[in-house]
Amino acid sequence: GEPFAEPVIGDDRIYVSARSGKIHVVNPETGTSDRHVKVPQSLTVGVGLGSNRPYIYQVGEHDSLYVLSAETLQCAEVFYIGHSAGTVQVPPVMALGYLFVVVNNAGADSCAVHVIASDENGLKLKTAQRVIQLRGQMLVPPIVDRRRVLFVTDRRAVELYDVDPNNESGTPVTTAGRHNATAEAAITSYAMLEGGYMWVANNRLTKYQVQASTGKLPSEWSQDEQDVYVAPLRLLRDAVVHVRRRQGAEGFTVAATRASDKNPAWQTEIAAPLRLIGTQGESVSVVTGRGRVYAIGAEQLAGGLVGQAAATATRDERLVLSLAAAIDVGNGETAFAAESGYNQIVFHKPGAENGGLRMLTLTVPPGDATCLPVPFAGGLLVPVRTGLVMLADTTTGADRMNPFQPDVPAGASTNWGRPAVVDGGQEFVVADDRQHIYRVGMNDNPAPQLKELGYAQLGSNIVGPLATTGTAVYGVTRTAGGDAVHCFTPPDLKPAKETSLGGRVLWGPERCGDLVLLATDTELVCWGGEADPRWKTPLEHAPVVGRPLVDAGHVLLASGDGFVTRIEAASGKTLAAVAAGEPLSAGPVRYGDKLLVAGQGGTLLVIVSPNP
Repeated sequence: GEPFAEPVIGDDRIYVSARSGKIHVVNPETGTSDRHVKVPQSLTVGVGLGSNRPYIYQVGEHDSLYVLSAETLQCAEVFYIGHSAGTVQVPPVMALGYLFVVVNNAGADSCAVHVIASDENGLKLKTAQRVIQLRGQMLVPPIVDRRRVLFVTDRRAVELYDVDPNNESGTPVTTAGRHNATAEAAITSYAMLEGGYMWVANNRLTKYQVQASTGKLPSEWSQDEQDVYVAPLRLLRDAVVHVRRRQGAEGFTVAATRASDKNPAWQTEIAAPLRLIGTQGESVSVVTGRGRVYAIGAEQLAGGLVGQAAATATRDERLVLSLAAAIDVGNGETAFAAESGYNQIVFHKPGAENGGLRMLTLTVPPGDATCLPVPFAGGLLVPVRTGLVMLADTTTGADRMNPFQPDVPAGASTNWGRPAVVDGGQEFVVADDRQHIYRVGMNDNPAPQLKELGYAQLGSNIVGPLATTGTAVYGVTRTAGGDAVHCFTPPDLKPAKETSLGGRVLWGPERCGDLVLLATDTELVCWGGEADPRWKTPLEHAPVVGRPLVDAGHVLLASGDGFVTRIEAASGKTLAAVAAGEPLSAGPVRYGDKLLVAGQGGTLLVIVSPNP
């Protein structure tokens, strides 16, 4: 294989332009290439199609435009443009025999459109008029609709041009409508032109009228501001189909909006990350980061396709859920929340009503929670920016008892890290961003409350979560030279030991069975309740993702580079690794004698277990 530009689809073939200079013709039915040609330059963009002319137009990496037969790939002409390497980022387009080549001006916030005339066969290229200067740069190809060509730049400049070969002024391409650039920062825009209307999608979707007689492009409606559109638009019957990443959410939303009135026709989610994989016999249930449950039988798992979700946490499509790691709250129930800023928690319990999903609203304002909730004493610990740590009731969302509230400077906010529950389940430790670490328990006098039991002033802030095993508490501090792990011991929480890591912590510390593990960019480090690490081992695959699987004295780790590794828990020795075939986003789950793992694109994979 070799790098190639985005393929270009012709009537009955696909053209693939490769970095090496090769242009492959691919059969869309078989996926095979029966011929190719190589031009004497590297290629970074695809070919331009010649409309009803039997030629294709390939822009070289610099200076030249090659005219090739669409059938034989024989070169018929070479036209000099004079562009520098890296300045052409979109294929040329043709309208009524005029070829448009866009050159992004290097180091400038503008681009130049070269208008090139051809004869009735698509040959004998010549410059038709002076170049057209646009504000911003072109990152997606112009749109052609009969005699009109639409350009939308990365500064949201909208330029509509009319092509008239018979224009007596000698300028065949003239302005038909314009919207000046409005974006200060670069943003990719996708456009569609159909009849008397056009649609432009960037961080909103807007419909415009095309009033050619006045040269105006008045807006009819706009929607989904602050979402990011990531793919070209398509018109299917009376609906505009679009793909966007919703603000604050992972995965993508594919939707159809009625072209006339912006009302939604349908909507679905794709590539949402998998946050929970549960098994019962041969059946599998999956909860996504968007709050949907999929029930997957053995037949569906073998077939590789699942359709409708069995349940969703909310039917209000305006509510965007972005759920992070699964949290076991006991009694067969799992909780999900965003990493921070949430005031709603989703719960999943197999076999319960509504597909096992329910949503709980907390009595804290949106945006105030600082980290994932932690199970404690039958509720969930939720640290809040106002400086308190509440114990939320999992049924009502209200406080189960009075919150923990240390002294906080007037008007100051507190960025709490994730707490860790001490063995025995009656106490927890939590650190703030003012170099404090607290030991907190429960007290019934005079009223049920979370009460400080111990406190220590540190020399620097804890970054990331705390983790405990036995009586030891582990936390990470950060300096310019690298990270270090501190071991604290109750009741006074004075640091007992500092272990320099020589790198940055990318995962953890996390409790895994009776061990605490963390991973840097180069090694996995383990503690077993002692001040000193029990072992360190080089990481052959990184970064670690999700929760490890503890399995009969072994730890199975998933990594973002697509491997599951089996490590001996007692020694840290790497015993075996198996490739999943794609990047992973969550830890492994046992499925018979195999494993289930989650791919980064929302895929569920069945792989063999890495056995020594």
